[in-house]
Amino acid sequence: MIGTVSEGFGQIAAIVDPNNHRSLRLLDRLGMTHTGDLMLPGYSYPDRVYVLLKAADGIAGGS
Repeated sequence: MIGTVSEGFGQIAAIVDPNNHRSLRLLDRLGMTHTGDLMLPGYSYPDRVYVLLKAADGIAGGS
C-alpha cells in the first residue's frame, strides 16, 4: 500500500493489491472510497485505487 499527503492538496490516495485483505479493511475503516482499478505494467491483474478527500472543515470520505 502506498499513500501520499501533501500540504495544499485535498486528497490522500492509496493503491492496494486486491489480495491484501488486511489493507483493504484498514482503508475501509479509515473511510477511504474505492474509486477504480489501475493496471500496472508487469502485473496480471489490476490494483485497487482508494481515495480520501479533504473537506473544507477536515477529512471526509471520497465519493
